[in-house]
Amino acid sequence: MRVVVTGATGFIGRAVIRRLQRDGTDVVALVRDVAHAQSLLGPDVRCVTEDGLAAAIDGSHGVVNLAGEPMMPARWTPKKRERILSSRAGTTEKIVAAIRAATKRPEVLVSQSAVGFYGEHPEGPCSEEHGPGTDFLAEVCVAWEDAAAQAEALGVRVARVRTGFVLGAEEGGLGPMVTPFRLGVGGPLGRGDQPLSWIHIDDEAEVIVRLLGPLPLSGPVNLTAGTVPQRELAKTIGRVLHRPSAIPAPAPALKLLFGEASSTILGGQDAPPEALRRAGYEHLFPHLHQALEDVLDASSILVTEPEDVPDHPYLAENPPSWELRSTLDVAAPVETVVAWFSRPENLPMVTPPANALVLKTPAPIEMREGTDIDYELPIAGIRAAWRTHVLAWDPPRSFVDVATKGPFRCWWHEHRFEPTATGTHIRDRVLFSAPLGAIGRATETAWVRPMLQRLFLYRRNAIRQRFAH
Repeated sequence: MRVVVTGATGFIGRAVIRRLQRDGTDVVALVRDVAHAQSLLGPDVRCVTEDGLAAAIDGSHGVVNLAGEPMMPARWTPKKRERILSSRAGTTEKIVAAIRAATKRPEVLVSQSAVGFYGEHPEGPCSEEHGPGTDFLAEVCVAWEDAAAQAEALGVRVARVRTGFVLGAEEGGLGPMVTPFRLGVGGPLGRGDQPLSWIHIDDEAEVIVRLLGPLPLSGPVNLTAGTVPQRELAKTIGRVLHRPSAIPAPAPALKLLFGEASSTILGGQDAPPEALRRAGYEHLFPHLHQALEDVLDASSILVTEPEDVPDHPYLAENPPSWELRSTLDVAAPVETVVAWFSRPENLPMVTPPANALVLKTPAPIEMREGTDIDYELPIAGIRAAWRTHVLAWDPPRSFVDVATKGPFRCWWHEHRFEPTATGTHIRDRVLFSAPLGAIGRATETAWVRPMLQRLFLYRRNAIRQRFAH
């Protein structure tokens, strides 16, 4: 089965692609920069530009339309407004034109919209039957959905998903929002009483993929899990991160900083998932605290002083200061999981966007003992050259790689895979230490350790999306 995805390199798009690949779906991504997109999405996704859209859609099973210029954090100048509208409604019109021209049309179009359809401050709960608002974001959503609905006349089932606030580690609206909390100055935005309809990224991707077939809904679908006052989101983030949550960001300051764009965070909608409930969908993460723990609480990624350090010249020359451990059970055979890990080209798919990994060694890369892999990986916004050396290669049980170039004085990474009754148990063990002697050691506790915990939490959740939990 072939599915075309637009907005594929975005936060939601990458999660949807990982979920599609779990089912063995052939994914074609519509992108602007093929080389950049290919490095993010991995070798199994075929990337095409607009010139290849019609050929990709012809004969495909479905289209997932997630394209859209980011709403924030820029002010909505006239040019920004034009880009916001054209990237949504304009792109959707091109998709419908390609469907119209296709010899074999897709069966379904799942087209993104937003709960902003209902306006900034609608009264009461907004089920899918509720009318649209009148502000700029509502007008964009109306034009966006109207463009998608044109495909219905072509015999295509169209699901218009009105997405709420998507919770994902280090990405989406939640990513920049948690930074003040980690610094101890977090709190609600504005008055804090605005309703916020939220959904976990895994549910977002799961519903979108199911709408391609197993969940054959059409028309508008509120893609949310629950609604809370914005201050409740802030309190829960504080509890999960064990940080204060009482310092509000005043509305006048946000309006001064972002202008009209501040309406996306100072407004709100209570948009219950009525269509999903009627269809019997059971959310993977139905509770806010549970969802935020999953994407933000990195305490399950254990970092301790090293134990049982292997007797090896690399570690004797580069003694580690810390040991990181992460485990995950996935519902896939060990051979399938190890085959995926055997392709370094897949690693950018499970790396946070702030640490966008760029491979420098030409693909395909043969994993074996002695293989060297060069890549760039930003640390604190500074691009750093890395070289990984495969020290031991023993599939399907384990492999070990070490960093022979890069910002860490010691980086020893053990990957272990154990078959279970339901799939595979994955274990990561990393022995590491920072460079620069005493200066580096001073940063390890305050910055390096939590940074690596967040990186491996993201990695673990992304692997879970790819293979199921």
